[in-house]
Amino acid sequence: VFVRFTKLPTKLRLDAMAPMVSHYVEHGDRDGARDVIVKMTDLMAQFSWRTEERLPQLARIAELRMQCSDEQRARADLEAAMQDYHDNREELVDIYRCETLRPLALAWHTLGDAEQANDLIALALEESLENPNSRPRCDDLVETCIAMAQHQLQPSVTLWQRMREIGEGLSTPW
Repeated sequence: VFVRFTKLPTKLRLDAMAPMVSHYVEHGDRDGARDVIVKMTDLMAQFSWRTEERLPQLARIAELRMQCSDEQRARADLEAAMQDYHDNREELVDIYRCETLRPLALAWHTLGDAEQANDLIALALEESLENPNSRPRCDDLVETCIAMAQHQLQPSVTLWQRMREIGEGLSTPW
């Protein structure tokens, strides 16, 4: 089945492969799911990715590993992705930092580490403030709130307070 879409762009191929992991898990075939994850990681290794493209993909793969009950590997992948972020932060354009970190935070939440998820959401929002324009900061805040709601990530008291401050600090018309 993977041969059928070898001509698609890599990201689209990964997008098509990810639901297959869930399908295999739902049908009790964890080995099949793990095989798809191996194919996804092999595919990623074949190309040079910009940090803002690579890290969300790695976060997705970590979440897929959790579906396969491979928490240890998922955690190791996320720790490596965080190190990757810190190592390559300066090459990231400031407007992409929040959207690069957000999937990592959500993946940590999937692993059950609410504290790490809250810390990364806070970092992502602080990174978004480096952009001097209110519109992208507003977009980052809204997209983060939506993602948190979709993943049922409850903000800590400190994070909630900071999110309110960021929202109140946006200039008109936001």
